[in-house]
Order: sequence, then structure tokens, then C-alpha cells
Amino acid sequence: MTSHEPPGATILRLLRLGLHAGFFALLALATTRVLLTRDTPAHGLAALAGATALAAVYAAGELVRRHRARRAATAWLATVTTLWAALLAASTDYSWLAFPLFFLHMHLLRGKHAVLAVATVTGLVITAQIAHAGTWTTGMVLGPVLGALFAVIITSAYTALYTENEQRRRDSSKTSPAPAPNWPPPNTKPASPPNANASPAKSTTPSPKDSPASSCCCAPPTPPTTPPKPATASTRPAA
Repeated sequence: MTSHEPPGATILRLLRLGLHAGFFALLALATTRVLLTRDTPAHGLAALAGATALAAVYAAGELVRRHRARRAATAWLATVTTLWAALLAASTDYSWLAFPLFFLHMHLLRGKHAVLAVATVTGLVITAQIAHAGTWTTGMVLGPVLGALFAVIITSAYTALYTENEQRRRDSSKTSPAPAPNWPPPNTKPASPPNANASPAKSTTPSPKDSPASSCCCAPPTPPTTPPKPATASTRPAA
């Protein structure tokens, strides 16, 4: 997960990948059972052709999701459901695909349309099982109904997480990082680098060699001055 990715994005991605993987796995399993249990090759080839078409249309839903077109998503969901209903009429093994279809209808549709779609899928599964068996049992009715209720509960939690994730994504897209400060400031002239050719500044403190007494290090020392002798009175000869 990147630093700009909302916290729930990873969970949503895993749930979506699990849903798609489950759909293709159940489709392959049901088609394999039809090919192994049907005596007539024509029946098996028809089921294989229908399953291939359903897999191709389902895989094309990824392109629809990227464009985020509401009408295109609804048309795609209707096509997937129609192909699945045709396979269900041929074999009840495709009843297992009703569970991922519950999630798709609850996620792409809203309100009463989603509930009506889930009820329709549940009714198709019950009707197909009773028609192929020639009778009905409690399990034929209770199984699809419980599966639909379980799918509705899980999809409600998924939808809440998806809505929160979209809100976080919109909020993060509106928040832009603060611009970096300009340096140096606009009104400040940057200091120029020192010029290598410039002469060094002269010191105002006189150096020892500039003094007169030490202009030459070999000059002889100044001899000490002898103080003058005091003047004495002159001696006159005696008369």
C-alpha cells in the first residue's frame, strides 16, 4: 500500500479478486461436471460454448469498471445474467454461480433494484432445480434463500467499506501538498562567492618589522650613554 492509498483499498482489492477468482473457478467446475456426466456430446459441447461465452463477457467487465460508466455496467450485468440463466436451464450444476452473482447485483445496483435482482436470481435457481428433479424438497428452496441472505449481509458490509474508501480517495485528491519555500527569498540577493584574484585585506596593526628599531635584524645595539661628570671648582694657587 502506498502512502497516498486509502487504508481500505487493499481489502477491497482482495475481495474483488476473490470474487472474480471464485466465479471462474465455479464456472470451470460446473462445465467439467457437465462434460463428464452428459451422455450426448452435443449437450456437452453446447455447455462448453456457453461457458466460454460467459467467461469472455465476464472478463470484459474489467474494462467496464475502469471506464466507470453506469449504463455500460448495467448492460454488462444483464448480459452476464442472461448467459448464466441459459446455462442454468441446461444444467443445475451452474446453480453455484448464483452466489457470486448475488454480490454483483448488490454492488452494481441500488436499493429495490438490487433486492429485486437477487430475488430473481434466487427464484431462477429454485425453479431450475425443481424442473430438473421433477419434485421439490426443503433443501431446494432453503439453500438458495439462505445463500441470498448471506450474500446480502456481506455485500452490505462491502458497500459500506467501498463508500468510505471512495470518500477518502476524493478527500486525498483535493488535498495538495504545500509548495516548497523559495530560497533565497525573492528580495534577498545571494552572497557572491569569494574572488580568488582579489588581494587580501591589509591589517591596520603594525608588524614588528615595520618599526624603525627593528628595520634590520643585524643592526648593532645602541651603546649606553655615559652620564656627564659633574663640573668641579678650579683650584687657585696660593698667594
